[in-house]
Amino acid sequence: MEIENLASGSGENKINRVGKLFTTLSEIIGDPKRLPDSVFHPETYPLQASWDEWGRGYGKGARGSSIAGTNTTPDVLVLRMDSRTNALAALQAVAEQGEAPGAASAADAERSHFRRFLEVFRAFPKNGSWDPALPLPTNPVAPGPTADAPGPTADVAQTPIKNQEAGLWANIFNLRYRMLLSYLAHTYNAPGTADTVGVESRRGVIINRMFGEMYNLRSVASILVRLPLGPNSSERCGPTFQMPYTLQLPESEAAYWTLHLDLIAATANLLAEARAVGSGERADYAAALVSLDATAAQEMALYAAADSVRTGAHRMTEMI
Repeated sequence: MEIENLASGSGENKINRVGKLFTTLSEIIGDPKRLPDSVFHPETYPLQASWDEWGRGYGKGARGSSIAGTNTTPDVLVLRMDSRTNALAALQAVAEQGEAPGAASAADAERSHFRRFLEVFRAFPKNGSWDPALPLPTNPVAPGPTADAPGPTADVAQTPIKNQEAGLWANIFNLRYRMLLSYLAHTYNAPGTADTVGVESRRGVIINRMFGEMYNLRSVASILVRLPLGPNSSERCGPTFQMPYTLQLPESEAAYWTLHLDLIAATANLLAEARAVGSGERADYAAALVSLDATAAQEMALYAAADSVRTGAHRMTEMI
């Protein structure tokens, strides 16, 4: 009970809650002497992220339930702002969602991050009877995709993956992580001209693929933590999150589509190998990913061809 009182802030020792941070931020943003009106740019409002694009329908219990036996989910806040008033309102909304101070109903408890974490803390066994962590290595590193490309040499702070099947899934994870980053970067690549036909629908395709890759990464990570690190090893693998060999981004819409197609092709080869050496659910999941990627590649190829023609037309116009 003493530990619970400390966690809830009801004991003698008061904890610093994040609400104090939001209060300080609100005081600064609300003071024109500290933050002049010139720092707010209403002209950026149409370019800001919106709930319609990024909310994924998470609001007022939509898209399933977050906890068994309930039909509510925490609302996702994606707030646009073009003024000091909007900025202060956004801070207030985020602060209330995070802390939900005071007495709360069951629904309020779901919207409060603090209360959700407190419930986890209270339910966690205090006698050491359960370990929530798997035996995972420190900073696992994927092997090279081929014998001619052995991959990076692990330093003392990294652990190389030496299991063949796990190595394939680690490289798949890295490629799909790069796919996710590429999709995210593509969403910020605003069209340079107003005559880009269908840009909103294409942007929707990329955002949908980006969220899809988040779920794919979770699934591949779940596979990795169940595979051995090496031959006769009791230690498991883990998600690698290795950065791509280059961070250079495409300069045109057509080049972005080409990059996405190249990454889909590269991961298809690794998925084929994973199906060959694996079995059961892992092989089935690899087959499902190949099928989903093939469908996406067909649509992207059409966009790439259309944007290549458009880019060529613009260049011819500039030359004339």
